[in-house]
Amino acid sequence: MQIDMATQLLYRQVPLLRHTALRVTAIHQDAVQLHAPLAPNGNHHGTAFGGSLSMLGIVAGWLLAYVGQDVAEPTPNIVIADSHTRYLRPLAGDLVVEAHWRADDGRRYRQQLIAGQKADITIQCRAGEAQAAAIRQDNRFVAMPL
Repeated sequence: MQIDMATQLLYRQVPLLRHTALRVTAIHQDAVQLHAPLAPNGNHHGTAFGGSLSMLGIVAGWLLAYVGQDVAEPTPNIVIADSHTRYLRPLAGDLVVEAHWRADDGRRYRQQLIAGQKADITIQCRAGEAQAAAIRQDNRFVAMPL
């Protein structure tokens, strides 16, 4: 999937995301990256709003669960089943959110869906600057095949 198509997919799936001004900046089979400017995602301290950080981590994970299916017709029937966010430090710049899974977990997830089974996957997310994460998040998603 192309990056601009992925951004539009997210806007269609969750219209609220238009207000975050997010854009997809990278897509790989085992990882995705989103970028959102601080201004629409900030708080009264001039740092990123914790709810925006958490939501964008979940969105990045959902996108990976979608594009990472690596099939001609991926199922959009993906829901968050569990999320755990650790807030590590304030973020005073734009929100760069990365989601990834272990390659073995991704293979198992794809195999379950191809076999027509319900699949679940845990996806790790982080947001922040290169060396200093503002959050770390573990999200578990469940997908139902078409």
